[in-house]
Parts: sequence; structure tokens; C-alpha cells
Amino acid sequence: MASLQPRETATLPVQVTVPAGVPLGRVPVTVTASVSGRTVIASDTVEVAPVNLALGKPVTQSSLGWGGVPERAVDGNTSGVFGQGSVTHTAEPSNQAWWQVDLGTARNLAEMRIFNRTDCCADRLRNYWVMTSEQEIRGQTLDEAKSSPGVTAIRQAATAGTPSAIDLGGVKGRYLRIQLESATDPLSLAEVEVYDQKAAAAAVPGVVPQLSSWTAGSGTFTLPENAGVSYPANQKSLSTTGVTMPGLADRTLAQVAETTAADFTTVTGRPAQARTGARESDHGIRLRLVEENELGPEGYRLTIDDRVTIEANTTAGLYNGSRSVLQLLRQDEGRARLPKGQAVDVPSKPQRWFAIDAARKYWSPGYIKDTIREMGWTKQNMLLLHLEEPEGFRLHSDNLPGLTSEKFAYTREQIQEFVELSRENNVQVVPGFEFPGHADPVSDYFKVGMGHGPNPDGSGATADNSCGQDYTYGWVTPSFAMNIMRPEAVTAAKRILDEFMPWFSSPYVHLGGDEMPTNLANCPAVKKFLADNSERYSTFGDLFNDYVNKVNDHVVAKGKRSIIYNGFEHSSAPEQKVSTDVTVMDWLGNADDPELAPYDLIQAGSSGNLYVTANAVHRLYGNPAWAHTSWRLKASPKLLGGVVHVWNDYQMWAPDAYSDQYSAPLRDAAGNTMWHNAAPATTYAEFVELKRKIGKAPGWKGFEARQPTTDGKPIHTYSFEPAAYPEGWHDGAPGMNVRPVLDGTGSLHMSTQINALPSYVDGRSGKALKFKGQGDGLGIGGLDISGPWTYTQWVRKDGTQNDANLLGSRQGNIKLEQYGTGGKVGFTQVGVKDYAFDYAVPLGRWTQLTFVSDGTATTLYVDGERRQTLPQTIPLPQAYFGQLNGTTLNGAVDDAAVYAQALTEEQVRAQYAASTS
Repeated sequence: MASLQPRETATLPVQVTVPAGVPLGRVPVTVTASVSGRTVIASDTVEVAPVNLALGKPVTQSSLGWGGVPERAVDGNTSGVFGQGSVTHTAEPSNQAWWQVDLGTARNLAEMRIFNRTDCCADRLRNYWVMTSEQEIRGQTLDEAKSSPGVTAIRQAATAGTPSAIDLGGVKGRYLRIQLESATDPLSLAEVEVYDQKAAAAAVPGVVPQLSSWTAGSGTFTLPENAGVSYPANQKSLSTTGVTMPGLADRTLAQVAETTAADFTTVTGRPAQARTGARESDHGIRLRLVEENELGPEGYRLTIDDRVTIEANTTAGLYNGSRSVLQLLRQDEGRARLPKGQAVDVPSKPQRWFAIDAARKYWSPGYIKDTIREMGWTKQNMLLLHLEEPEGFRLHSDNLPGLTSEKFAYTREQIQEFVELSRENNVQVVPGFEFPGHADPVSDYFKVGMGHGPNPDGSGATADNSCGQDYTYGWVTPSFAMNIMRPEAVTAAKRILDEFMPWFSSPYVHLGGDEMPTNLANCPAVKKFLADNSERYSTFGDLFNDYVNKVNDHVVAKGKRSIIYNGFEHSSAPEQKVSTDVTVMDWLGNADDPELAPYDLIQAGSSGNLYVTANAVHRLYGNPAWAHTSWRLKASPKLLGGVVHVWNDYQMWAPDAYSDQYSAPLRDAAGNTMWHNAAPATTYAEFVELKRKIGKAPGWKGFEARQPTTDGKPIHTYSFEPAAYPEGWHDGAPGMNVRPVLDGTGSLHMSTQINALPSYVDGRSGKALKFKGQGDGLGIGGLDISGPWTYTQWVRKDGTQNDANLLGSRQGNIKLEQYGTGGKVGFTQVGVKDYAFDYAVPLGRWTQLTFVSDGTATTLYVDGERRQTLPQTIPLPQAYFGQLNGTTLNGAVDDAAVYAQALTEEQVRAQYAASTS
């Protein structure tokens, strides 16, 4: 080649001929050139791939719909977005729709790769057949096609991915057909590839959620040291080119560019500037707004060649694209190299929800901010703060003094911080209230509960105007339900909404609406009210639905949209139907109940796989592997999206990290599915590893680690005395239901449950809690304490059980009576082994047990004296007390203490002496 001047560069095309017999995959190539009398050697790799036999070949299909001609499946374009003009479509509906290609000659076929549609309706392409034959496959029905001469047929049950590779096993064929079993669904294909050698799967870049489509380029691109973020000057103040959706973040392009640059610096450690303009020499990250309907309000196109270009209709879409780039950089050791190629990434549904119970438990503001950051990082966009339950109301306003405690509720200023951070992360924060059930704090504040009388102070209750304990659930008071016979119950809901709805920018508000006690229909006051108002109501269902509609009318008048939980749809309500402008969050079903067909829906699922209620009664810890591998959103256009729920029953004072250890993996996995809603590109184990590499969102603060102590003082103490609820919590339960057991040193209070309840009896001093050995227990929600630790407990054993638990968690248990040992004290490492000391607590007298772990071994002390050391240990479990697999101790417990250190023998003796003095 010609000579070059110093610092001058030249780019030359090189044609590489691959010799026969070279194996498929990446092959090293060395190019030698002579420049100014010098020899220059350059090395690279090329991808050796088999030939796609179907590309451009003649095709037919059973019918035509929406202009989706069959040739689109062999045009070389794998994009699954119908609006981009490369997806086929048969008529709608279609009976056993099919598509067929003629390869021209018969070949021994190794593999077919099917690329599914990605912008919607992916689950139509499931339960289908792939057929091959040397002769043309004839017939319209599936049976006719399968019975054609020479046909080999393979059934595929799972929803096709992008792509799904189908092993053809070397069968000889010229014609290939794909045919659905469905009698109604149309058939859509983004691309079909056929090979006579197994095609090496193109590596799809790993991001969370997974990309809905990816076309691989050749090689990689390395961002230069001075890489920045640029955008067109004339788009600086824009947030959209016209596309939007309710509640979509409206930050300007300049603001999103600044966020992207700041997060780039956090991820890579290299400073980056955001600026206007796009120079040819700029090889950093370019953001650009476009007008392309197929990208929708949140989708984006990411192109990586000699720079990174992100294009979207909205700044929300650009933000989503920037998350994918930053996640890819996190996985590169040098935080600079990216795979070349193009992604068109569009969510399957507009809403991807995470709902946390912020009523029973007060979550720290820092945790809520971290949750918002993590949701934006993984492209989830709807955070429901559930703010009202019998145990508490979590918004504080000086305009409603006494409704709640400012110390354990969120102020308007804090909510504004959440809202602003959520806007930066493309997340909506939606307030969740409870009308008319689960409403104790509001019912008691405004004196509008079912048990209240008509007077302003709640007095004057009679059988004609109120309903007592007999007509509600046994574990709540009559204030659980607002008295929907009284107009004041509507006024109270309006007062709450008018005060707090303006704090939130989201156009949605959740009204609850679930679990109204059905026995209220038998209350004489309700019966009388229905009879007196028979022109409007026939049933209690009518009365309930009318109440919901009145509150919803108020929400609509304020320019917002109501969401409620389902449960109303099967109640008898001939006169009043819940308005269809209400969105229904289906927590009892799977968004497929015909009674809910008129409503926009949010899919929660009834199996418990998408719930975290991590106590010993519900034992719902979420099933992230199922959410990743098996769960799919319904294809209905009325479905807005899906939701993961976290509830804190009986664990109202648990640290934030307790539920998060279960909810974060579930949120990641379910969010991944909600975005792409197709067959995952990875196993769940691979997905977990991918998320570990990607890490937490930029700005994530995390949890403060517990530090061991050395001062000999306990971190938790429990006297097991009857006590009122601590500040910030509301007493909404009768009898021994949901009673607090206070931590006298820390804030890890316990709570009774709503079944198999313990009772108070005389203790060694004051009162003690008596357990009957029938599954009665206490919820705690504490994190296990790794050694060293000490746990001391006074106990009076009243009967022998085959298995009696004191403290427990999913990982371990401290046993008053170890299983199968005849009543010996011990501990269990769940799933590994049971361990027992050679000691059984005697019946009928108070005994102090002290367990001491130094991190490797565990020592048992009885009444201050060392009894035995076992060379094993476990972290001290603190998730619950008592209840384990339906059994618990038969006896009473009194003073207990937990230490974050291993007490010495002298300290144990001193502690015992102090407790008996």
C-alpha cells in the first residue's frame, strides 16, 4: 500500500475466504501489510457461521392479516417489533394457522431457529408443530398436514423465544412448516432460519431485564478515555416527540444526559461530561429523540458500532437504554468494552409493579430511595406504597393531628424526595390506601367504623345503626370496616384523599377495596338499611360497590385514576356494578376471570409465588426461579402489567434487610419477565450470576452491617409482659390477636399472630407467655446473627413434645426439645443436621437456658452453670419464636436476652445471678 505520513491512519477492507473444514465459531485471522517498507501485522477474529438455507426462499402461509406477508420471516431481519415491517401475521382469528418455506432442494437438516414477535402477543407462538418433508406439505388442518406423505413432526409446547433453536436431528427435507394448535390465534414470525449444520448461538448481551431483540455485529467497541454523553442542541428541552403514557417521567433530554453522565462516572470511575452537539470525531454515548411508533413510550434502540447511540421517542426510553449500556460496562473488567450490535428493546406491557406494605411496617426513607434506584436500574416503573392497615397509617400531616406519629410516618417533604428521585429513575410512586376495609386508623380517627355510633365521638351505637364484633373477622375489631351505610364514611375517604393525593405526581391512586367482612350482610343494621333503601340496593354487594364508585368518582374528579384489589366480582350485586374505569389488581386470580373482562387489570397471581410474607404462618418467601422460568403475563390488551407484593404481617418491626433478602431477588426475576414476557435467554442460576455482575444501581446505599459488641450488654431483651403498641402503631385487633411483645433494649419487637395464640399467665416475675404446643408462636422478622452470639431464655416446660422450637428461621432453629431425642435441648442447621446436648429441661419449674456461640462451637449453660459444648454452631435465628411445622413448645417463657457477643463463663454466671436477685 502507499506510504503514510506520521500519525496518519488508513482503513482497508479485507476479504477473508474461509477454507473448507474450518469449524464453526470464532476463528483468529492475521493480516500482513507492507507500509513504507515496513511490515505491519494486524490480528482479529472472524465469525464462521453456517449458511441460512431459508433466507429469501419461497414461502406461503395459511392467510394474511395486517399486511404481515410470509416473506417477512425470511428477509434476514430478526426484529420482533411488528411496526418495523419484518413480522408475519395471519388473519385474526385463524384456525390452526401455518407458515411454510420451500428450500428448493432436499437437505439433511440440523436446526431451525425461530424468532418470535416481541412487541406483544408472544404467547400465541406456543403449542405449535414444526414439520419437515421432502415433498410439499399439503392440507389446512394440523391433522391433514401431519398425515401428509413423508412428514416428520415435532411438537413445541413452550412459548418461542428470540430465538428458539429446534433440533431437526439430520432429517432430510425440502419443505418446512410451522403450525399452531390454536383454533383462534393468528401466527406471527419475526424470522425463521434453517441450517444443515448447528448454528452457533449469537451471544446476546446480558442485561436485566433481558433484551427483547439483539442483532449481533462483529467484534467489540471500546469507549475512549474521554468518552462523554452528547445530544442534539435542538432537543435539549424536550421530553418526548409526541408519544407518552399516564405518569411517564417528563425529564428533559438535558437532564437525562446529565444523569447518564453522572452514572457513567459512578460505574466506570472516569469523569464524563454531558453536552450538546454531535461531532463525527465523538465516539462516546449519543442520545437522540426520534419518532418511531414501534418503540412506544419506554422502548429504545441501542446501536453499538464506532460509538454508542441510544434512540427513543421519550427521555424515559433514553434513560432505559442508558441502563443497559451501564450494565454492560459493569461486566467488563476495564469498564470500557461493549459488544457491537443493535438492540430494539420494548417492554411487553406498560406497567411493572413492586408493592410494599408500608402500613404494618415503617420502612426507612433510605430503603425506599434504594428501592426506587434499583427499580429504575432494572426498568421497573411502578412502586406502590401501601400506607394503611389496622396496624398503622404512614402519612403525617399537621392538618390531621393525631392520625399518626410523625416519627413513624412520611411527611410531605419526604414524599416529595421520593417523587423527585422516582422521576429521575423513571418510576412512579403510587399511594395505596384502604377503603372501606382494612381501615382501622381512619375509621377510629373519624369515628366511622362499623362499631361506631352516629355521634361525632362515635357514641350512640345501637343494633339499628352499627355492627359489632360478631359481624367482622375474629382477629380484627369492628373498626376494620368503615360504616358504608353512613355518608360520613365517604366523606372520611375524601378527606384523606384530598389531603394526601396532591403529594404524589402519579395519576394513579390505590383504594384497596378488598376483604370486606362478608358476615356484615347478616348484621341487623345492614339488613334494615338495605330494606329502607331498596330502590337503590338489593344486597350488601350493591352497597359495597356503590361505596367504591362514590370514592372513585371523587378520584376521577381530581384528575386521577383508581385501582382496587379484586374480590368484588363474584358478590351478588344486581343493582350496582363497580365502574369499569377502575383498574383492578387481581390478587386472587391470574387476570383471566371472565367477570373481570371489562376492567383494565394488573396480574398478581394467586399461587403465592409472587408474594413475600416471610413469617412462620404464611411462609411465603417468593419463588424467583418460577418467576424467571415459568411465569408469563397474559396477552390480553386489557392487561397493564404485573406486580410483586411484600407484606409484613406479624413482623411490623423487622429491619428493612429482612424482607429485602427475599423480595429483591423476586423483584429482579419478575421484573425481567414483565419486560420481555418470553422464554428467558438464561437459566435462573445464570440470571442470578448476571445480576451479581451487574450489581446494584448507581447511588444505592445499602444496609448498615451489624457489628459485634464487647460491652457485655444485650442488644434485645424481652420481659414478655402485656404491653400497648409502641408509638406509631395502631391497635386494631381484639384479645390476644396481633399483640406486641416489646423489645426493652432495641426495637425488634415481636407480635402474636391470628391463630394458635399464646396466653398470659403468672411468670417467674410479673407475667409470662404460655404456649400450648399447638403451633402458637410469635412473629419477629429479625436477621440471623452470625457468631459470636449469646441467647438466654427462661422457660417452664409443662409437657413434652417430640419437637419444640424456641427461636427459628429458614436457616436454623434453637430447640427446647430436639426432634427425636426424647426432649433434649439442641439446635438445627436446616437441611444439614440436627444437634442435641445431653440435657433435657425438667417439667414444671423455671429454668434458664443460655446458648453461647463463638462462631465455631456452641455451649449450653443451665441456670448459669456450663453444661456442655458442641463443636458445631449456627447463626442465631431471629425470624420467629415458637411455631414450627404446626408444633411448638408446651410451656411458658419469661425474660429473654440476645447478645451480639459470646459471653464468658463468668459473665453468664453474673447474668444469671442478676436475674434471680
